[in-house]
Amino acid sequence: MMEAIKNDIINVLSKYMEIDNENLDIQITQTESEDGHGTVPVLCANIPVRDMKKRS
Repeated sequence: MMEAIKNDIINVLSKYMEIDNENLDIQITQTESEDGHGTVPVLCANIPVRDMKKRS
């Protein structure tokens, strides 16, 4: 599932910008919920952008 999410994010962002596929880092981690009753998933993404694409 994680690989599918990563691919979807890359595909969407690639429509608008040139990204550095080799140095991107996308992870799903757990953090404490705001109400303090357990944990919730968190998506953390570090995606280097090389340039924005020109819109036609």
